[in-house]
Formats: sequence, C-alpha cells, structure tokens
Amino acid sequence: MTAVSTGYVPVPGARLWFDDRGTGPAIVFTHAGIADRRMWDAQLVAFSAGHRIVRWDMRGYGRSTSDATPYSTRADLLAVLDHVGLDRATFIGCSIGGGVTLSFAVEHPDRVAALVLIAPGVAGMETPDWAQEAALDAEEQRLVAAEDWAGLADFDVQTWVDGVGQPVGRAPAAVRELVRAMDLDHYQARHPAADHIPLRPPAGQRLGEVVASTLLLIGDLDTPPCRATIDALAAGIRGATVHHFRHAAHLPNMECAAEFDRVVLDFLGPLGL
Repeated sequence: MTAVSTGYVPVPGARLWFDDRGTGPAIVFTHAGIADRRMWDAQLVAFSAGHRIVRWDMRGYGRSTSDATPYSTRADLLAVLDHVGLDRATFIGCSIGGGVTLSFAVEHPDRVAALVLIAPGVAGMETPDWAQEAALDAEEQRLVAAEDWAGLADFDVQTWVDGVGQPVGRAPAAVRELVRAMDLDHYQARHPAADHIPLRPPAGQRLGEVVASTLLLIGDLDTPPCRATIDALAAGIRGATVHHFRHAAHLPNMECAAEFDRVVLDFLGPLGL
C-alpha cells in the first residue's frame, strides 16, 4: 500500500490541507469549485503507480480553512509546493482549479513541467453569449439568497454533473452523490468571504506566455462557454492538444475515469513525465 503524507500548510488567513503519496515525476491536482480534493479519488491508483501525487483543498474547501484575509490562490498553490518540497511538477486543474493552474503557469513558468486543463475558467477571456446563462445565474442567486444550500448543491449537480439540458440523473449515481457531498460541505462551512488578488494582466490575455506542454480536456455535454474557452485556449497556447469526452459534462475525470487516466498518462509518457 502506498504511504500517504497529510497535513496543513499555514498561509495568511488560512490553513491548506494536502495529501501526498507515491514516487516518481510529480503531479499536483487542483479541484473544481463544486468539489474538493476528493474529486480525484478515481485517479489515485492509476497515477500513483508511477508518479508522486499531491492533492490539496483550496482555501474554504474540503478540510482547508479560510478567513476574510485577502489572498491569492496562486500564492496558496506555491506555498503547497514549497511545503512538500516540489521545485517542478505537472499540474492538473479542473474548472476554477484549471483557471488557477493556468494563472500559476503564467506567473511561475519555471515550476511547471506540463499542464492539463479540464474545462478551465479563465480570467480575462471573452466567451460567446449563451441564452440560458442569465436564467441559470438567476436561479443560483435565488438559492443563495434563501440560504438553501441543499437546493444549491442539487442545482450544481444538475447543471455541471448531469449537464444543462440533460436528464436529471444522467451521470452515474456515485459521481452525483460525491459531488453533491463535496459541494454541500463547502456551502455549509460558511467561510467568510475574502477578496482575491488577481493576476494582472490576466492569464486569458497572456496565453502566448505559456511554455509548458499543454493538454486541454472538455466534455461534449459541458456548457457552450466552457467549450468555447477550450477552443480559444487551443488557438492561443502553442502546441496545445485537445481531447473531447463524448459522454461527460464538466467533470470527465469522474465520469470517464479510465479514459481520462489513459489520455493523460499517454500525454505525459513521451514527455518523460
């Protein structure tokens, strides 16, 4: 059995939980905004067989804490790297975590061996108008105002896990249940709001500065803005490659774990990573 090291990284205004296992080329996983480090559970066996795996909870998620101190998630990620003694790694990030990963790669290119970005939310990037977006935003705000955290978690699962316009329950039950649990934990923790210190200029305007080999991943059942972002990244990042998951929405690593593992490991292998 692979030994696992766990603990907290102290940073201004928070303590960041991480786990660290395996040996070999390092991979750092950063989760989506509707999840925490547990969204990578399905990857642990395949990746830790030949890699060192570090997962962490962004502040306010999972087992990490947070107060109202202004912060940079990029600085948090750097603190985790320094704490576990990693000079360089492959970074895999999903959704908000993908945006953090991309911004980190622009700010700290010397620390990044390769990038895997899954449906990332990218600051500074324009996406086409989407007719359903206003209605979804309105429903989300209604649930937040009502402090209906269970309802908000259900809404998130239907939107991002099943996929907009897909039948409720389309995604595997185990995936839906884990995402709902992670999401609800985050909402119910009620960590204080804090100002985020953005990268300036934002990463979406600096794609030409990305020097690491990059793999872009997207589910075909994800939203039009997410799919448009992948297209823009593919056009803007030199040498980037794209893989589509036909039967997944926003979290293809959870819905299509075997396919995800194969695609990412096949990408890293020729790089010696």
